[in-house]
Amino acid sequence: MSPSPITPVDPPNDSPEYDVEDIVIAYLAGFGLVPDGHVAARIPENMVLPWVLVTRVAGGDDWIVDYATVQVDSFHGDQTAASTLARAVHHQMRQMRPQLTVELPSGRQAKIYRYATHQTPIYVPWEPEGGGLIMSRYVGVYELDVRLPSIPGY
Repeated sequence: MSPSPITPVDPPNDSPEYDVEDIVIAYLAGFGLVPDGHVAARIPENMVLPWVLVTRVAGGDDWIVDYATVQVDSFHGDQTAASTLARAVHHQMRQMRPQLTVELPSGRQAKIYRYATHQTPIYVPWEPEGGGLIMSRYVGVYELDVRLPSIPGY
């Protein structure tokens, strides 16, 4: 007897899945640590400091929980200011307790299941595009577990 065929189901175009970068951006943006729009998942061509960059760097999921590792880079005009910003960001990240609900700009809500600091912020100078200009940056790495929304067909 041959195994029954499996029919793949594609998620709908309006898939309710969360982007963990968006969750961290929405969370940090609410504290006013930097000007509006200066917490993002990408660096614009003409970045204006201060800036907080949120990047998912690793992780997986089990169809119920997204296990994300997120790097948060804090940029500022000099090392002291970058350190101060990074400590403020780190303080807010440590408040991501289990069951914390984060509201996204779309109005949807995401629930944090677990938080852990993987690396407290450390100084890592940044040289954009190899141009010789060094920007002051501190990098922290965090582990977040977020409950995935149910997706029809899965």
